[in-house]
Amino acid sequence: MTHRLVDLTRAEIVDVAPTAVLILPFGAVEQHGPHLPFGTDFEIVDEVARGAAERAATEAPIVLAPALPYGSSHHHFDVGGALSLSGETFAACVRDLLRSAAASGFRRAFIINGHGGNDHFLRGAAAAAGLVVAGGSYWALAGRALAGLVPPLTPVPGHAGRFETSLALAIAPHDLPPLSKRAWDTNFEKPYWIEDPNSWRRIDGYTDRPADGNREEGARYLEAITLAVAAAIVDFERGTEAG
Repeated sequence: MTHRLVDLTRAEIVDVAPTAVLILPFGAVEQHGPHLPFGTDFEIVDEVARGAAERAATEAPIVLAPALPYGSSHHHFDVGGALSLSGETFAACVRDLLRSAAASGFRRAFIINGHGGNDHFLRGAAAAAGLVVAGGSYWALAGRALAGLVPPLTPVPGHAGRFETSLALAIAPHDLPPLSKRAWDTNFEKPYWIEDPNSWRRIDGYTDRPADGNREEGARYLEAITLAVAAAIVDFERGTEAG
């Protein structure tokens, strides 16, 4: 069974922390086009973390921490806003949480990320944490499993496009509003990088075809992601020393 950190007493923490893997999910609260709620990243990573922790707990000692809803999302201010932490503040929050975990007796932690803008800061914070840390973004952890499920030319994770919209519909079904039809550039792999402060506004805050998303497709993605993330957690637990 999964231990939820918020349910444990201090005596129970002392007992379970040295041998358990602490799961730390991180999300974001930001615009997701005209059709998905601000909490999409948080809700998806929270669902993934809870499902993966439950599955991993059948084979490894697991403690699940609450997901941090806020991430580094300043790049969405122009198009529709966010509740965002600066990169420096977000990294400091992650470091403090990991160091707090170490002070509470945890020796291993596994990060599950649900927002691309967090990636760089999570890696940097983990390196200065004082305990053994592994993790990744859920779509990267499940990359092989998703390769055979996601339609060609659909960016993963994209932003509020077909992939993410399908996941959101699987977790909390609702009707999508009418979405604008626009021409799509299918050449997502370009040989150069570009910085354009108006890009999100120009594409209305989402990347590909959200209208193609559906609940059934999202349920298949969610199951594949949950299994893959759970397998990664168990692999990490078995490959590291608890004591």
